[in-house]
Amino acid sequence: MFPLYAIPLPSLDKIDIFYNYPNPISEGVTRFRYFADSDIDKIEIKIYSASGFLIKSLFSNQIQLNEYNEIKWIVGDIPLGLYLANLVSFSNSKQKDSKIIKVLIASKK
Repeated sequence: MFPLYAIPLPSLDKIDIFYNYPNPISEGVTRFRYFADSDIDKIEIKIYSASGFLIKSLFSNQIQLNEYNEIKWIVGDIPLGLYLANLVSFSNSKQKDSKIIKVLIASKK
């Protein structure tokens, strides 16, 4: 008798790549870039301070599948420092995937 093993299958409702550029932010603006390879109808990016406070929420429902998509963030009067960006993807109003990256605001010329 052979043991049965569960083999995880790759999810089709996910974001494969998520990053921002430039990082660190030095001109007061950055672009979050992600690659959507499935039926995703909404993206939400929440920016958190290092202490966990929500700083900003960004949304997009204009997603191009199988392409890189971007959301621009103008930093404004946010203090210099380290932040976390949490990208959440939705399909049919249900959360499908979540990714977190670090974002550093180094200067705002």
